[in-house]
Amino acid sequence: MMANMQVARENSTGQMPVDKVLTPDRFMDYEQEVKGSRLVDLALARIVRDGMEVCDIGGASGVFLGELLNRSKYHFNATLLEVVDEYRVRLVDERINYRLASVLDNDIPDGSFDMITFRHIIHHLVADNIVKTLDNQRRAFEQIFRMVRPGGYLVFQEQVHYVRLFARMVYHMSLLANKMRIRSRFFDAGTVVVAFPTTEEIKCFLDANKSACAFAIEEYFNEPKNMPLRWKLTLLMKNVGDLTYVIKVNGKKGGTP
Repeated sequence: MMANMQVARENSTGQMPVDKVLTPDRFMDYEQEVKGSRLVDLALARIVRDGMEVCDIGGASGVFLGELLNRSKYHFNATLLEVVDEYRVRLVDERINYRLASVLDNDIPDGSFDMITFRHIIHHLVADNIVKTLDNQRRAFEQIFRMVRPGGYLVFQEQVHYVRLFARMVYHMSLLANKMRIRSRFFDAGTVVVAFPTTEEIKCFLDANKSACAFAIEEYFNEPKNMPLRWKLTLLMKNVGDLTYVIKVNGKKGGTP
């Protein structure tokens, strides 16, 4: 675990402190998976000119943006929006502009980016009850749509649970283990608190922005996730998958969401 971890200020929805609900070093291991991810190719296909503004949210040491910078034939401006400041010293590419802020609480102007990307961050936006947690997840999409400019893209992948009851049970059990400091390195119990949205909830979060933004889904993939055996044995984590979206934001309707 990183010592003396600094994080962006807590937001008004009561998001639990990041250093209390996840292990940053473990997340750096997971981010290496993006190198072979479909998300890289989907994003590269939308970088079509020099000078584009591309923001990756929650990208840790910037592996995803580094892949885009190294593989794109265009010279674009890369911004990493990250809540943990210690990732700054581990950036994989000096061309990345690092901004310490939460997707839920930031001072980024409206319409700042031509493309916003993220991978598996929504289920980490947890509060101390499920109502506030769902509101955090909804507000995250609201902020993302606010920050992308008309004509821009939202490219993301999020881990979901296909059974709503089990998703809620995972949240409440992980929250309880965290509060009671019940530890298990094998299952990340007591450290990681997660609230997996369902496929339908992701759709609802997106649809909530239709009154403010005109957008179209260009690509969509819903793929079951091959979880390690130790997670499958819990039964609660058998029915999970990855949702991948590419959304074209065609315009804003009468102001900021």
